[in-house]
Amino acid sequence: MASALRLAARCAAIALLVGCGATPPPPPAAPPYGDWLTRRGIGHPLVGLIWSTRAERWLTPEALSTALREAHFVLLGEKHDNPDHHRLQAWLLDAVLAGGRHGAVAFEMLDEDDVAPLAALDRPAADDVARATAWARSGWPPFVIYRPVFQAALSAGARLVAAHPDRQTLRSAMTDGIDGWPRARRARLGLDRPLPAPALAALRQTIVDTHCGHAPAHIIDPMALAQQVKDAWMAWRLSEAADTRGAVLIAGGEHVRRDRGVPHFLSLYDPRPVASVSFREVADAGREASDYAGSEQADYVWFTPRLDDSDPCDAFREQLERLRQRKALKGGGG
Repeated sequence: MASALRLAARCAAIALLVGCGATPPPPPAAPPYGDWLTRRGIGHPLVGLIWSTRAERWLTPEALSTALREAHFVLLGEKHDNPDHHRLQAWLLDAVLAGGRHGAVAFEMLDEDDVAPLAALDRPAADDVARATAWARSGWPPFVIYRPVFQAALSAGARLVAAHPDRQTLRSAMTDGIDGWPRARRARLGLDRPLPAPALAALRQTIVDTHCGHAPAHIIDPMALAQQVKDAWMAWRLSEAADTRGAVLIAGGEHVRRDRGVPHFLSLYDPRPVASVSFREVADAGREASDYAGSEQADYVWFTPRLDDSDPCDAFREQLERLRQRKALKGGGG
């Protein structure tokens, strides 16, 4: 009896840390390609670990790559400016594309205006793609951090797919809406059915949060619609590109969410299995996978160090202030 009480007390003490009966995370892991390129939070206990949200267990990189090979659509969601996310994407592409299992790699960073330049390339290298698509003027982070991803896709003989709609399509959606689009076009994209109310409310809140509370109320709904058009368009392009071998999507983490991203729109018309991976930078306050908001909307979460500790809202406020000053100067000079 006494030993049973001691065991119960010990279990209660452990439960305060990891939960009685729960499996604690393994020690932090190095990336499969060598050393981390980013350093902030590198000693965090989750760095390098991979969490399966459905199985609720930790995976090795090899186990993850094996699981991804079974999915028809593989979605790899990044933080755009983190070079380790792109190195991990490249590593997974090498593993997933081995043997020709997936024949196409679609990119959020390439839009409809890039379709013709891509088609004109003959057996390109990664830098050829950057030049043909005028990457340096695209507004995306420097191509050097994306080069490993393109190299992995091209080395495997995969077809590159421009997944993003062109700017004019998004601009017209934001200014005029999509009610005037042909019904067949809206149905083809899955935009004839409204996003579930909880998902739409969460999307609106995300827009408010990412604009640090400064987004004017009248632009929140148009921006939410533009996000849905992006996700619906990328789902359609991915589905078209997949043929019998499947396809991979490289996109931002928001786009690989099951509740409102590309997987949601795919589920409306394409029953083939989807697996999404979200690469997440660790936060000092987040010691468990469940501490990361939205992480449950990906099938797998791979934790990495942070690129930096800057507050994006500080930069946003500075940008707003510069805009106000320019407007004031123009007003004063008029």
